[in-house]
Formats: sequence, C-alpha cells, structure tokens
Amino acid sequence: MRKAINFILRYYNSLLLILVSLWLGALLISADHSFMGGLFIFLSLLKLAGMIIDNVKMRVIGLICLNAMWAANIVIFLTGQHPKGLPYQFPLVVLLVGLGVGIRGRFDE
Repeated sequence: MRKAINFILRYYNSLLLILVSLWLGALLISADHSFMGGLFIFLSLLKLAGMIIDNVKMRVIGLICLNAMWAANIVIFLTGQHPKGLPYQFPLVVLLVGLGVGIRGRFDE
C-alpha cells in the first residue's frame, strides 16, 4: 500500500495528464471520433506503461506525443469542432499540465 501511495505522489502530474487524456479519448470515441480517441488512449497507455516499467524513452515519447495531441486539440476546440459540453479552454489547461512535466526537465514522471 505504501509503495502505491509513493508512486501516486511521485507521478501526480503525469497521472493527472494520463487520466484526463484517457477520459477525453473515451469521450471522443463515444462521439464518433474513433481515430482521435483511440490515439489519445494509446498514447496515454504508452506513457503509463513507461512509468510502470520505468522506461524513460516510453515516458518521453508519451509525454511529447500527448502534448502535441493537446496542442492540436486547442485548434480543434477553438474552431468549435469539439464535443459539446466541454469549454474551449479545457485543452489549454491540460496542455499546461503536460508542459509543466516537460519544463521541469525531469522525464522520470
């Protein structure tokens, strides 16, 4: 139990990014945007697997790709092509969480 708590505390920002990305992926799949939703889910699981097996390359690839996906989604949300019910500022906030992980220069998250 203690090991799980330490894992969550150590990777809090990354886990938040992964959970929100998985949630949006599921939302996009349910709104008939299967490719984008599947890509979000795949990249989130890639980053999560890298965290669990302690593979730095998988974490870096997952972080960079998720940040790129969220940056692309800013454009999609601003043009009004997003699922209804989500404010257009939503992807910007999530992108900032992802950039916060990358800016620290610690890719062990």
